[in-house]
Amino acid sequence: MVLLVSLLVSTMGGSIRTTQAGHGGGNVSWPSPAQQGTPTPPPPALAVSLTEYQIGMPTSLSAGIHSFNVANNGQDEHNLAVEGQGIRIEFVTDLTPGQTQNMQVYLGPGTYAVYCPVGSHRERGMEISLTVTPP
Repeated sequence: MVLLVSLLVSTMGGSIRTTQAGHGGGNVSWPSPAQQGTPTPPPPALAVSLTEYQIGMPTSLSAGIHSFNVANNGQDEHNLAVEGQGIRIEFVTDLTPGQTQNMQVYLGPGTYAVYCPVGSHRERGMEISLTVTPP
């Protein structure tokens, strides 16, 4: 059950690499609303800005499905990784300057590290702590 609430919901505009407890990684798909039998509107997109060496996004969200519209507003390639509560997800390919990709994921309550996994970007301060509270 814990793994089910931590799975990637869907992606748009790019592929996502996932790693979960007991899962070696790869692209994970989630049943579409039609397959689930319940039509569900997509969550509103939350803007995430990546620049040299900062991540611009809220540091607190309520649990649920979140859509991150990730824009590389910097001069270098960047990526976005979300890690915690037994999951780690990131885009398969780095975002080039000016590129935007979307990531939709269910986040359960807890603390997550959100960072750029490119080179030494995380060590240079490109990391935030995201607190996800119960709904």
